[in-house]
Amino acid sequence: MKAKTSKVTVASKSCVYAPETQQDTGSYENNLLYKILPKNGNFCVAELPLVETQGKKPLMTYKWFDRRKDFIRCVKAFKSKSKQIFIAMASFKEPGTAKSGRRKVDADSLRVFFMDIDCGFGTDGKPKTYANQVDGENALRSFCKITGYPIPVIVNSGNGLYALLPLTTSVKAEKWEVVAIKLKKLVAAIEPGLDQDGLIADYARVLRPLESTNRKFPDAPKRVTLLRDCKPYKFEEIEAIIDMALAALPAKPAKPAQLMEPSPDKSSTLITTGGQGSSSSAVLIAEKCAVFAHFRDTKGKVSESVWHACIVLLVHCTESPNLIHEWSCGHSKYSRAETDAKIAQCSTPPTTCEHFSGLCPQLCGSCEYKGKIITPFVLGYTKPADVIPDYVGAMNKDRFVGCIGGKTVVCREVFDDALYRFFLETSSFQDIRNLFNNQKVIVGTNKDKSPITMPLGNAWLDHEARRQYMDIKMLPEGCSDEKVYNLFRGFAVEPVKGSWTLMRKHIKHVICSGDKTLYSYVIRWLARMIQYPWMPGEVA
Repeated sequence: MKAKTSKVTVASKSCVYAPETQQDTGSYENNLLYKILPKNGNFCVAELPLVETQGKKPLMTYKWFDRRKDFIRCVKAFKSKSKQIFIAMASFKEPGTAKSGRRKVDADSLRVFFMDIDCGFGTDGKPKTYANQVDGENALRSFCKITGYPIPVIVNSGNGLYALLPLTTSVKAEKWEVVAIKLKKLVAAIEPGLDQDGLIADYARVLRPLESTNRKFPDAPKRVTLLRDCKPYKFEEIEAIIDMALAALPAKPAKPAQLMEPSPDKSSTLITTGGQGSSSSAVLIAEKCAVFAHFRDTKGKVSESVWHACIVLLVHCTESPNLIHEWSCGHSKYSRAETDAKIAQCSTPPTTCEHFSGLCPQLCGSCEYKGKIITPFVLGYTKPADVIPDYVGAMNKDRFVGCIGGKTVVCREVFDDALYRFFLETSSFQDIRNLFNNQKVIVGTNKDKSPITMPLGNAWLDHEARRQYMDIKMLPEGCSDEKVYNLFRGFAVEPVKGSWTLMRKHIKHVICSGDKTLYSYVIRWLARMIQYPWMPGEVA
């Protein structure tokens, strides 16, 4: 395979240019569809008519395949001048119908990260983000150079470009979305034009396949062609690159405080949305918000929509994630593992009062703060928002200072995708300085109003608002002391009815050698660990 020099031909507002490498699209190894699509699941081909029918806009219709090979065969065989063809980037749990089934909730797995880069002009004649494909590719390459993101597969989609980064293995949609949202944030910070439509994290997205025809402008159809190929990357490798690039972004300056205590006549206004730079206590919120108090008092025995809204608010509080399990374990669908997964994936801002009011109008109707705050998050402020900079809030989100075995360390809450649970990763203060001191944050201003900067590691460790616990304990019965970090998050497995005859026989005849007295002791010892997990068994 010999590399060819890129050739650029500019015609009016669009560019057409040759690929960097010759591509053997007929072979299994080099076929792009095999590279970017999951191996298993149900695959979706979408067709879109070019003309309106009965005065209505054309709607997509779908064809479904349970084998990737049949799906690709259908795509390659597609020939129509009255329709356009698209393919879904994800595989789906179940086959849909001709009109439905291609929703995010139905998606199963993905094997590619993608960007749809708009270039040239739209059908309405308005210019897109980039004047032509050359400008679009230059912006993409600049983004990759700044962030370390690999230069992906580049496809000429007819007018714009697709940037496709294939993965070595298929990834479940929920897990993929967590990283795609991070990529979306990174693009928004560095080169927003690469995601003008905001669809980077849409795992039900459809794109045009190679060698199909873009007929957006019927009088000037254009072939979809490969411009640049690339190797597949490991999912974990891409996640690490994105995390490092996000961590390297400059911290936003702290916003001035907008929180005001309501006067006795309740006429003053609270206007704030809360955010990363603000420290808020769930315990304080529950004292002032009726919905949150009801959620706390019932241990989550509320409707699923209210439960989810309260979880999204709790995630941003200082007691998260410990209090989330304690306050939500009474819900009928509560699962420790699934709740931890939701915590790890949550990237939305704190739930708003408007949303709570729509769910619980009776509880919110008599609220003294109605119309004065945007979110209950502000009711739990422990310090004015301007005292806690954004960089402290960002570090506090998953790190805290604690005492383990008489030593003061920094603990990081890490979600283990394999074991489906959180665990604590410990680092010394020097480790934190080594990791973050290459980033500078603004900590104040001089007399001449020029900014004073400080290494991020030092700034966070020295700040009075850093998250900190005086003790770390395993307390299954719960903990009301805000200065103690509770390691207990429920049992690792959920109880399920069934027969355990074989296990009981094994304990009795193998472990206890058929001794009835010993068998009775072992069974009681095992039961006691579950019934009274907070009491030491005193026997190993």
